[in-house]
Amino acid sequence: MGASKTSQYTQEIKDLSLIARALGHPARAQIVSVLKSQPFTRNTDLTSILQLSKSTIYTHVSKLVQANLVELDFHPNCYHITLVPERLEELKELIE
Repeated sequence: MGASKTSQYTQEIKDLSLIARALGHPARAQIVSVLKSQPFTRNTDLTSILQLSKSTIYTHVSKLVQANLVELDFHPNCYHITLVPERLEELKELIE
């Protein structure tokens, strides 16, 4: 979609689209599911849970960060991933 065509949509619809794109891949949906049950998760935990490489996990987590669904806290040799609960609440409100 070209930049000029997005002006016809409300910010609420644009936000919903951003979140939907972020959750549109099964691996990213699974990451969110894991984070809901294990709120304090390291990328190394996700590699073993999802059986994906660190680089693949980082790519998917980056998409979730762009949608403001998760936050990262970098540490030596790993990073911690947490959900942004307010953003999930916004998603619930947008689809209801």
